[in-house]
Amino acid sequence: MSDSPLGIIEQLLKDEDFGTRLLEKSEERPFELLFVGVGEDAKKRGYTMQIHYVNDVASAVGGQDQPDDAYILQFFLVFPFLINPEQRAPVGRAILAINRILPVGAFGFSEQEGTPYYQYNLASSDRLKDKKVLLEIMSIMGFFTSEFSPKFEAISEGTTTCDAMFEELAKGGIVFPPITPPKL
Repeated sequence: MSDSPLGIIEQLLKDEDFGTRLLEKSEERPFELLFVGVGEDAKKRGYTMQIHYVNDVASAVGGQDQPDDAYILQFFLVFPFLINPEQRAPVGRAILAINRILPVGAFGFSEQEGTPYYQYNLASSDRLKDKKVLLEIMSIMGFFTSEFSPKFEAISEGTTTCDAMFEELAKGGIVFPPITPPKL
């Protein structure tokens, strides 16, 4: 076990029976990276979350933390499917809408590859050692991933549409409030 910041997080997650793999600093990668298995979808495809400190990546490329800087812990969950190139605009529309109701983080996808993901950056005054915060973030991300990644994939496959997804959500009581501020 490593006593590095990500090593401590790894141990917290191992204590909760998560499968983990810590890649320590090396010449090829001058920052730590933690991989965490967070379950499978209905098609038995595994989801793996990547966790690292943005500060460490910045330091590896020459940046320097200042004493008052926050530590930023990034949680990055890549989905195990690709977005069909012909369906990237409708999936993007769905993602933008869903991002409005997420309590933490945001969905997105790589335009070049069509790889969908869910990302959250936690800023704190020190490196995270709070198991409750860590587990809550992972729980929220897991819930919203299991809820929406199948919908994004269905839009990508053409088996549903973005508008049909909105109608389904509305039937379940999820509506998107207007964002235009009222006139004062």
